[in-house]
Amino acid sequence: MAQTTEVNKRIWTRIRSLNTFIHDLPGLEEEWSSIPSGVQSSFSLEWDQLMTEDIQELTECYNLGELTEAQRSSYRELLHELKEVMPIVEKLNWHRPSVPVDIA
Repeated sequence: MAQTTEVNKRIWTRIRSLNTFIHDLPGLEEEWSSIPSGVQSSFSLEWDQLMTEDIQELTECYNLGELTEAQRSSYRELLHELKEVMPIVEKLNWHRPSVPVDIA
């Protein structure tokens, strides 16, 4: 039970982290040219981690049926929102997600 609770917490943490970054992306794009290059690199590295590790784990759990119904719904909404910000991702020349965003 404790392991299930920890996995559940980790899933929600990843969903929240991805949602926060995705929702902040339009504002970040507007300020991008005024952000120091070191901070730009930090944002880019964080995005890389979210798009490789976090989204990959969520997708694996989704495909294995390990998400609760609320998590499945949040995951599908996250993919929809991710698809919406892809023009920004491409403009910033960041990594595309390691999973298809069209499964929602």
